[in-house]
Amino acid sequence: MMLALMMAVAAGVCLGLGWLLEQVVLVYVALGLSAAGFVLVLVQAWRRWKAAKAEPKTVDGVDLEIVEQPDSVAAEDSDVVFVVPGRMRFHVTGCRLLDGKDVEQLTLEEAEDESFTACTVCASQDVAELVGG
Repeated sequence: MMLALMMAVAAGVCLGLGWLLEQVVLVYVALGLSAAGFVLVLVQAWRRWKAAKAEPKTVDGVDLEIVEQPDSVAAEDSDVVFVVPGRMRFHVTGCRLLDGKDVEQLTLEEAEDESFTACTVCASQDVAELVGG
């Protein structure tokens, strides 16, 4: 990104000098530098997008695709959901509304006992099917 910024400054200098000195070659150099800088910015954005797409989805270090259950949890209580503190909605593994949020892990039964309801995204799907029940 710094290289693209330096290229933009150099392009501005070349454009200004080309205009002041009436040198068309400097104007063309400025256009070339601008185009090269634009390509660099696009390549960097593409690399960041590709890296973000390859990263596993995690919440507080918990992989959202694989949630391990403690052995002490009974089979009927083993359905895990996530809640955002201060909100009365629960989310299942992989819910897009959890991105970037601090969450707490509860069983589905605990969440329902505490009057939590499924978020709108999770409610549109069969919650029992999503949590493995």
